[in-house]
Amino acid sequence: MIKSLINLIPIFKINYLTEMIQSLRYEEKSIGVYCNAQMPSNQIKDLCPISEAGTQLLKTAMQRLNLSARAYDRILKVSRTIADLEKSEEIKIEHLAEANSIA
Repeated sequence: MIKSLINLIPIFKINYLTEMIQSLRYEEKSIGVYCNAQMPSNQIKDLCPISEAGTQLLKTAMQRLNLSARAYDRILKVSRTIADLEKSEEIKIEHLAEANSIA
């Protein structure tokens, strides 16, 4: 029991870190959102900017995997969270690739 609780400690730290980063981001924007998962579709482009290379990667994934617009939004939200975990202001191609593999 104690060993399983000790294994969870890093997860709690990660969750706390991402919650802090996300709440600060959304507090500044005053849009009624407190985490990336709640981000409305019409705000994703503003809150999850990606490079031209990132856009091309997502287009390729969308075509090859026959993904929906909802999947596109989900990949961007997950990649924003991955970037938050890595304390990165910008969403990098690696974040998009990882999000695409798990979203």
